[in-house]
Amino acid sequence: MRGELEVDKDGLEQVSAPISQNLPPDNDPEYFEVSCRLIPVGPALVMIIFCLLVSTFSWMIASFNSLFAACSIALQMLLIPMLFYHATRMKIRLSQSGIEVLSSMHSSTMMRRLSRSWNDLHSVRLRRLQSPEILLNRMSSQREFRFRRLTLAEQLQRALDRGWISCGFLMFDFKSGGMAPFPLAGFSPEDLETLFIALARWGDPMSLNPDVLALRRNVLTGQADMAELGGASYTRMWEESLKSQFEVTNFVPLSAGQVLQDGKLKILMLIACGGMSSVYLASRFDGSRVVVKELRVPVDSEPGLADRVHEMFAREASMLARLDHPSIVHVLDHFVESGRDYLVLEYVPGLTLRQHVKMAGAFSQADCVKLALDLFPVIAYLHSQDPPVLHRDLTPDNLILKDPGRELMLVDFGAANEFVGNLTGTLIGKQCYIPPEQFRGRAEPASDVYAAAATLYYLLTGQDPEPISASRPAETADKDVVCGELDELVYLCTLEDPGERLKDIDEIIERLRRIKAKL
Repeated sequence: MRGELEVDKDGLEQVSAPISQNLPPDNDPEYFEVSCRLIPVGPALVMIIFCLLVSTFSWMIASFNSLFAACSIALQMLLIPMLFYHATRMKIRLSQSGIEVLSSMHSSTMMRRLSRSWNDLHSVRLRRLQSPEILLNRMSSQREFRFRRLTLAEQLQRALDRGWISCGFLMFDFKSGGMAPFPLAGFSPEDLETLFIALARWGDPMSLNPDVLALRRNVLTGQADMAELGGASYTRMWEESLKSQFEVTNFVPLSAGQVLQDGKLKILMLIACGGMSSVYLASRFDGSRVVVKELRVPVDSEPGLADRVHEMFAREASMLARLDHPSIVHVLDHFVESGRDYLVLEYVPGLTLRQHVKMAGAFSQADCVKLALDLFPVIAYLHSQDPPVLHRDLTPDNLILKDPGRELMLVDFGAANEFVGNLTGTLIGKQCYIPPEQFRGRAEPASDVYAAAATLYYLLTGQDPEPISASRPAETADKDVVCGELDELVYLCTLEDPGERLKDIDEIIERLRRIKAKL
């Protein structure tokens, strides 16, 4: 989701456990097999038709020259089969042991060794890919064409494989010498996804170039938001991917390609992990994308803990399923499999507010006011439930600008709980956005107001607020950027004493509207 959700790691002890105690599900494929066309079929067919026309013309004059007829027959017997041969699909098998090309087409570039181990893989890189959007649009069109009738122009465009070269090549370089180039346009959408799943599962992440990691995320999420960030952002994405794969956790996360619910869900990639939780991007049997939250209780935990955790997780799923708001991520399913609890959530394409700030700097004052006017009605909706629902983890990481349309979406309710009396459970959240009462384990509706105003401070300044303190964005940002009324509103909403804090959401919204009218 951020395309990615983030699991709260605060307060969770992260210790390693023997793999044998946390075995993955049995329905785990031993290998993946994909196929790839080496050249576009459309132009190949045009060449074949041209050859047939030449052949027909040659037969017309063959009666005058028997030698010419013999040459024509030889040309047909050699050239046409060769063209068909080059246009056929090449199969690739990827397994735990390595990569095997089931074709002799790459025998020369791979130095006649078509089977290579993962340890022999030096790097995987992109070449001549003009833009990830070209490839993603092609994949989207291929999926769309299966469900509707094509126009004549679309049929012609598809037959000619327009944009084949623009999609570029995926290059496998090997330590022992040789390489294997694969045209990205030669893969079907499903086969390209399968290829990236296999790379995520068995390939050394250090061998994947940052642009390949970026493309893998684009392909698996179906969006190109992270595709044009430049070299520095590619490097950050690469580092984040490595961090997620080497995160120390007390159970073994699922691998890419594993299936759940008897094949109804297929894991595409690990988004984040920590403590007892993991979050994955997955696909359903109909091809749609979902986010899967996983919870696992260690086998050596204290007696009764597993039952309490399962009960808490089921209660959270039930609570979230009751929520019905266009700006709140929807819960699609909840199930238990192999001793692990799973929550299936709507996948929201887009970037988090933190990612937007990292990419382009702080938001303008007008944009911040608009976002706040979108956010506070959502908080009011949560607090209007019976009993009130506290999110308790409102941060720039849990708010996504959904594509298309840049609609604000609230995600990741891992910290949410029903408000019963004054006691709402243990401390959860990011320290810069947690009010003092929540540190003491006594969160209340005013706590979400504090976190929302602290998030507004971050959007205005590009910096996290000072923990457990009232925030004034005008003191950090340029005073011309933050007006006095907005600065005062953030301050009143982040007062340390919840009794003094401005917590009437209707009043907050009215103040925001007055500020918007002046901008």
